[in-house]
Amino acid sequence: MAFVVVAVDKDLEAMAQAADSKNCPECGGAKLIRDYVRGERFCDDCGVVVDENIIDQAAPYRTFSDNPNSIDRVHHGAPANPLLHDKGLQTTLGGRNEMRDARGKAIPHHMQTEIKRMRWQQLRMRVKSNERGLVEGIQKINTYVAMKGLSHDVSIGAVTIYRRAHRKYIRGRSIETVALVCIYAACRENGVPRSLDEIADGTDISRREIGRTYTAIKRALKLKILPVTAESYIARFCSDLKLSATTQAETRDVLKQYSDKGGLIYGNPIGLLSGALYISGMVCNEPRTQRVIAEKLCLTEVTVRNNYCVIRDKLGLDSNLRRNI
Repeated sequence: MAFVVVAVDKDLEAMAQAADSKNCPECGGAKLIRDYVRGERFCDDCGVVVDENIIDQAAPYRTFSDNPNSIDRVHHGAPANPLLHDKGLQTTLGGRNEMRDARGKAIPHHMQTEIKRMRWQQLRMRVKSNERGLVEGIQKINTYVAMKGLSHDVSIGAVTIYRRAHRKYIRGRSIETVALVCIYAACRENGVPRSLDEIADGTDISRREIGRTYTAIKRALKLKILPVTAESYIARFCSDLKLSATTQAETRDVLKQYSDKGGLIYGNPIGLLSGALYISGMVCNEPRTQRVIAEKLCLTEVTVRNNYCVIRDKLGLDSNLRRNI
């Protein structure tokens, strides 16, 4: 009996090797055809069935869209939404005012109270006790992103950072502060940086507190965010000041010359940009006063004046913005 079992095992092993092989085990032919109707793979030369009960992994032939002319055959549901704490993968018991069954008929009045109770319990079960901080933080991020007019990519980036910070580093810190820090970091990652004053505007959190928390979270999560330079703000503030593309290019040239001559470019990028905008506006006959520039960049006139003098002296310009020979 043992010899029969060994023989059967050897036959099964040979069949498995034949199924994985790209050649016919009988004639050695390399032309193997898959027939998904019968679920077989056979040799086109000798007709030997090499494999059977194979699975068709292609897209379904049926269209599940409401549009009869649609070619979309995907029927696995909506994609995951990272802006929800559960990514939208949980089941909900209809809307708040929906009192109809699957056939569209109205639910009897004596059962509506039970449906409401089940819906309330299901909403409570969706949020676990350790996820309440995550839910609140994501809601604050969505609120502040909409209030500050930021893009959808910034929202996704901020929520992603917040999920990482929520696991270990949010304990002992304000949820609102961490949410603002995540927005600040996401803006810098997406190339649309905002200053700490702009992030703190409209909130009860101070600029200093946001900066301190950002430093701690950046070090804890090992975020690789490059320092912000003045060039990152040029397009935005030139648009706010209604300056032309020529003035914008001149501003970039002024900052490049300042950097080539050894000027400090990582001090206060917005302050440095204010001085470059003042110089380029006068050079291109689109002058803006120091007060107007200070108001648009949320600075003081003294800051604009000091940065203007630093850039002017570094580039060797006189009071009329002509180079000293």
